[in-house]
Amino acid sequence: MPLTLLTPLRGLLGAGCLALLPVTAAAQACPDIDLGSPVTLDGDASALASASTVQVRAGGKLNLSDCTDVLGNGFITPSANIEMKLRGNAVAQRDLQVSIVADCDSTLLVNDAAGAWHFSDDEDSSMNPRVVLPLAEDGVVDIWVGAYDAAMACPVTVSVETLPQGTYVPTSETGGAGLCPDPNMPSIVLDFTAAQLASPQTQQVIAGGDLDLSACADVPGTGFVTQAADFELNLTGNATFQDIEIAVTASCDAVLMVNDADGAWQFVDDTNGTDPAYVIPGAKDGVYDIWVGSLTAEGCDSTLSIRAGQGGTTQPMNNDLAVLPDPGSLTGYRDQVGQVFSFEVTGSATGMVWGTDVYTDDSSLGAAVVHAGLLAPGQTGVVTVQILGPYKGFDASTRNGVQSSDFGKWEGSYTFVQD
Repeated sequence: MPLTLLTPLRGLLGAGCLALLPVTAAAQACPDIDLGSPVTLDGDASALASASTVQVRAGGKLNLSDCTDVLGNGFITPSANIEMKLRGNAVAQRDLQVSIVADCDSTLLVNDAAGAWHFSDDEDSSMNPRVVLPLAEDGVVDIWVGAYDAAMACPVTVSVETLPQGTYVPTSETGGAGLCPDPNMPSIVLDFTAAQLASPQTQQVIAGGDLDLSACADVPGTGFVTQAADFELNLTGNATFQDIEIAVTASCDAVLMVNDADGAWQFVDDTNGTDPAYVIPGAKDGVYDIWVGSLTAEGCDSTLSIRAGQGGTTQPMNNDLAVLPDPGSLTGYRDQVGQVFSFEVTGSATGMVWGTDVYTDDSSLGAAVVHAGLLAPGQTGVVTVQILGPYKGFDASTRNGVQSSDFGKWEGSYTFVQD
């Protein structure tokens, strides 16, 4: 199914209360459904059983990947290319399909009548995208046609039609919407004990794949990977809970994703230059699924290295770290993905927090440690965090008297490392 994301509202608004938002470098123009469109269509659901086509031009100057509230990639215009008013589907009860035929690598963004965003890229074993809205609601549907690269603008044919309910199912051959990394798929098994990993174990692998991580709402990160993990690390014999480092050396800008022994997703990028490395503090025995991806669709040769004990080039893997003063938030550490830091913090019952277990890097550190149950309000202690990088969804919860908020995609995150 196509990827859907409802635009989040961040912060708490009330009388005398100012919503504190993360600060970005500059205001980013993003797709706007209120700007209108140069092409308008009146779409009767029954009549659209025969497809209606429109010629437009793919591409624009707006980089969709810079828009934190809308998932997707490619270059588009701020205003929709096509605005269609769908009517009669409350009776017809059909699925609405929007598809593209183009000579360049195009992307497709749709805002449906309910205000939800849908993104697609590379469907049907081709570079052409497709979005299907099951039992689409009557109302205005805005359509953007993007180009994957800023220099790839080209003429395209947009086809809009309605289908009998459930007709279209994305194929397993495409990396488009509907397919995401799956830790249950078979992969190359690496059986190692912690003692064996005292010496680094290496594997050659092609970094990259067909799946665009930015189209997978439940998995953090950006870049291109395969659906099945490249490797399945079966770690045993770590009775002393040594740290385990998983690192990649590649000829391209590589990314690293791990589904850990607890089923949690971890994503890192640019730890050592453009090479990623992830440290598992006090790793428990179990299965760790490992994906080696590339930031762009073009893959490259790479080497995966797994080792126990001391690791990393700028930080030790154990918790014998220099204790730093409380920075307030961790936005200043955003470029230290995969690294571990210790801070002396005083717990606070006030301050904005976004997330549960994994927090946005602009969350108040003092409030987050109380939410995580590491310190009480007013209590001072040393806490250790690991910088995790971009994350697509943060869950709200109330813990230990601190209410955290939810939020969608955000460019920096962290989690607490406990001994």
